[in-house]
Amino acid sequence: MTDINIQYYKTNIGELILGSHDDKLCMIDFRYRKMRRRVDNRIEKGLRARIVKKDDDVLQKIRKQIDEYLKGKRTKLNIPIITVGTDFQKQVWDVLMDV
Repeated sequence: MTDINIQYYKTNIGELILGSHDDKLCMIDFRYRKMRRRVDNRIEKGLRARIVKKDDDVLQKIRKQIDEYLKGKRTKLNIPIITVGTDFQKQVWDVLMDV
């Protein structure tokens, strides 16, 4: 079984949970929200991986880019991502990323 590395990250919009798997971002969400465990379980099952609290290069890069975005120095995040969900959900996320 592989790992999904996660880190919690406090920002001025709230505390985020960031996750990476296979050198790609697989999770960016608010840490405290309804159904947190359900979402985590779905991602673990979809990637056949377990969540572990561990930092890595992808998570370091996304934290830097989130900071730049929130300070108005960046308009787009530039990190490879992997989505987990139904075909419909993946289509919606692809469209949202173009916005």
